[in-house]
Amino acid sequence: MRAGRAVQIILLSRYTSNMLSKERWKMTAPNGELGVLRLWDNSLMIWDACRSPMRALEVQVGIVLEYIDPADLPGLAAIHLVDKADPPSATSSARYTKAFNQGLPIQGWWGRFTEESFVAVLNIPAVLRGLPRPLWRTPAATMRIGAVLSHEIGHHVLFMTGASSDDIKHEETAADAYRDRVLAKMRTQLKYRLGDRMNKHLADNHWVFGVACWRDGEFRRAASHWLTAWTLDNDCEAKNWYWDAVEKAKASENSRSAPFK
Repeated sequence: MRAGRAVQIILLSRYTSNMLSKERWKMTAPNGELGVLRLWDNSLMIWDACRSPMRALEVQVGIVLEYIDPADLPGLAAIHLVDKADPPSATSSARYTKAFNQGLPIQGWWGRFTEESFVAVLNIPAVLRGLPRPLWRTPAATMRIGAVLSHEIGHHVLFMTGASSDDIKHEETAADAYRDRVLAKMRTQLKYRLGDRMNKHLADNHWVFGVACWRDGEFRRAASHWLTAWTLDNDCEAKNWYWDAVEKAKASENSRSAPFK
């Protein structure tokens, strides 16, 4: 199937989430943050605090939740959609602090909401990095949201079951395994297989652009393209080359690394 035909089918796909409340409440949080609140299954809060909230974002989150085992959700009180990742604080996890200090766009994180509940946060610009805006309301975007949200819920499940680990690599591998199981469920539907294929197609393009930049000695641009490819496709080869490009850029510029955007 040609890419153009795949895009046409994806764009014609409609979204439904029967568990998502029809009501949307525009509210101000206690910290003064403006946003839109919706409920999933009459209990789990979806709080969209993005500056330009899109109705589809809440629906896409609701769709992903339908592929999550309900037994994995107790203790998760809210899903928070934001525009940026704040600098790490004294209470930030080691994973969050490490990623932020490396200059990586943090796509999501999980943490405490109240003394007895937790929240999963999605940094939407980082989640949808490399995805053209016309595709933000399509299954391609839903697959990206699904990848990040299921990974963070994976951390939640590990903590709630007592299987979490101080070993960052082990913890991330386990959360990735949970994510892969959720995405496999989503791919049982044609529209999400096409959405996933579109993301991989875009990732392949950025991989090629990165190779061209590398050959021209433009290592910072190569790193940026490969980071985008890695974001769009978690299994993309670019994730192995990204760090080489970062080191090359540091050496050629003889300066401290800055985020590759």
